[in-house]
Amino acid sequence: MLESSEPARRRGDSTATLTHLHGLLEVARLVGREADLDKVLATVARAVSETLGFATVVVNLYRPETDEYEVRTVHGSDAASELLLGQVTTGESWSGLLDPVFRRRGAYFVPAGAFDWETDIKSYAPPIRLVPDAPDDAWHADDAMFIPLDGPGGRRYGIISVDEPNSRRRPDDQQLDVLNAVAAHATLAIESAFQVAALETAVARHEAVIEASLDGMLAIDASLNVIEFNPAAERTLGFRRDDVIGTDVVDVLVLPDRRENSRRVLAECITDPGADILGRHVETFAIRADGTPLPIEISLTRVQRSPEDAPVLYAFVRDISERRRSQDQLTYLAYHDSLTGLPNRSQIERHLELALARAQRNGHAVALMFADLDDFKLVNDRLGHASGDRLLAAVAERLRGKLRATDVLGRHGGDEFLVLLTDLTGDPISKAETVASELIGVLREPFVVGSSEVRIGASIGISMYPQDAADTEALLRHADVAMYQAKSNGGGRFAFHEHSNTLRARRASLTAQLRRALAENEFVLHYQPVWNLTHAGGLAGMEALVRWQHPELGLLMPGSFIDAAEESSMGDELADWVAHALCSQAAEWQRSGLRPILSLNASPQQLRAPDFAERLLREISRDGLDPNNFVVELTESAWTIDALGTLAAIESLRSAGVRLAIDDFGAGYSSLARLRQLHFDGLKVDRELLRDVPTDPTAVAVMRAVLDLARACGATTVVEGVETEHQRKFLIAHGVELAQGFHLARPQPVAEATRLLERFLISARRDTPLRLLAS
Repeated sequence: MLESSEPARRRGDSTATLTHLHGLLEVARLVGREADLDKVLATVARAVSETLGFATVVVNLYRPETDEYEVRTVHGSDAASELLLGQVTTGESWSGLLDPVFRRRGAYFVPAGAFDWETDIKSYAPPIRLVPDAPDDAWHADDAMFIPLDGPGGRRYGIISVDEPNSRRRPDDQQLDVLNAVAAHATLAIESAFQVAALETAVARHEAVIEASLDGMLAIDASLNVIEFNPAAERTLGFRRDDVIGTDVVDVLVLPDRRENSRRVLAECITDPGADILGRHVETFAIRADGTPLPIEISLTRVQRSPEDAPVLYAFVRDISERRRSQDQLTYLAYHDSLTGLPNRSQIERHLELALARAQRNGHAVALMFADLDDFKLVNDRLGHASGDRLLAAVAERLRGKLRATDVLGRHGGDEFLVLLTDLTGDPISKAETVASELIGVLREPFVVGSSEVRIGASIGISMYPQDAADTEALLRHADVAMYQAKSNGGGRFAFHEHSNTLRARRASLTAQLRRALAENEFVLHYQPVWNLTHAGGLAGMEALVRWQHPELGLLMPGSFIDAAEESSMGDELADWVAHALCSQAAEWQRSGLRPILSLNASPQQLRAPDFAERLLREISRDGLDPNNFVVELTESAWTIDALGTLAAIESLRSAGVRLAIDDFGAGYSSLARLRQLHFDGLKVDRELLRDVPTDPTAVAVMRAVLDLARACGATTVVEGVETEHQRKFLIAHGVELAQGFHLARPQPVAEATRLLERFLISARRDTPLRLLAS
């Protein structure tokens, strides 16, 4: 997979490929035209050259009567044309080149040195100069590639040969698939050109012509009964001639829902020599003998030898199922990415135009996201392009799993993806923020590619309709610019197009409110107890959770302000406030003889701050607190970030004695191999894993497996989300010591938390050592 680092260049390559695929569709349309043979061959050669990027394309036309091939068309090279045009070779001389050993995906590739060219085939060696250290897939001067032009029933029409790829590389599987599609259409077009004259003269019911025709041919009398049915029609439609002759053609060959209209059209052709449909090629469906519909192309000709003779209709029928499949394939390639199966940029633009029209009618909003993978080039360079392709497919699958059915995910090219959120109502900016955060979060989790575990991230730019722009091109451009803004701010985050007055006002307002709230001391800590289930009513410790006591909106949960804080400079300030408030409260409890284990959450953004560990340790030591009484809870994604600053912060905390736990374990993508490499003290099992326990057998089995894994890691386990008495008993029965949940106790303000500690803290009532997280 070859990629440019310049977005504009990638977009240019994508547009060029799309233009070439539309060129293939033009080749397909030649089949339905009465084009002469030389025009067909020239169009085919040009399409192969432009679509696959070969400088030279040669079409050899087969002469069945002499078993010879004649070079009829040479495209792209004057030197090759002068040497090859008009050359004739025998069919036997091609047998070595068309050996099955050289066959690959329908084509024949003969690498340099694999064939002795001392034959009667005159060859053209392009002036290709290999540079030193050329890659293994570089095209050599003596390389050769051919694809036969074979029609139905084994009929051979010729051979296409190609040389001098513009990329200087040998073709990949996708190029070979496109070449096969072109060859299929070329065969049909050549066959059609061969038969134009035959079809024009086959109107006089001459038995020899009817029998020899390669197309299905049937004659219909004035009563619409079948009076001729040639062998090709038998092969195409599956009926025996004797079973069809004398029957009503409409009843036998036309689909039931089209019979009334077909009968009217055929009757008009019988009575009116100037009927519009006569002589035209029409695509429709017929019924095969087994009852299945068959796509066909049909052309009707009216014959009346004299005024005294009754008119007869001749129908020339061709099976176009292969053509339809090829056209569908080409159309799919024109609008989809072949690696991921996602819509490409062209298709996304079509979806976006429809979404904007619908949003304008309904007064809704639309969000367009431009996502670029962080550090993908490093993975590609380290593991190779094949692994990079597998990683891109895995990224596409993971992104798709986080979107609604009405949202659209597409691949823009390279390591860039587009996400279209449609029909947004209420607060569309907030919804776009939520989706962007989820996408960034899911891509932070590690991927397993082959035997390697890799970690990447994503930078996402967002533009909004109607705030930022009202047309497709502007929204794409704004999202692209916003993505580069997110990447320039360090990556692993999202950014909105900053021309949005609504967004600027919203962010400025929220940041200002957070700063005011910090100055006015509106933030408070609540504490959720961690209970020791093996001691009746025993309290093992407390988890600190920040809340915002908003003067107008009341008590706000972190989900309504944490993301906004971390996207601004307020993230570090709020983290410092939490650390200071927690340590101050710990010192107060210590003076009262209470020494609970206290835990606090740290986000990946906080860990990336250069002095996070130093600031936290400074707060702990300020009042002479013991670092062993503190636990920092990190999400799985935080553990899997390879940034040196992140790893240094974790090591600094560990060295000082602070204990570390994996939070929300089971909600991410941690691999078992990665778990063995991490040095953590505890696992906090995500509440979702307990939700259906013990009523769902699958949930029970998963929970047991997670608990066994935690024990195998030697880690103390805390299970979150205990909501029922049945769940509490289940955990006790399976040896779980520590748990949290609303069934046990909700997060408490400091006064209630103090009373709980005074009554239930295990270390306050027993001399046994506290074992929240054993070191």
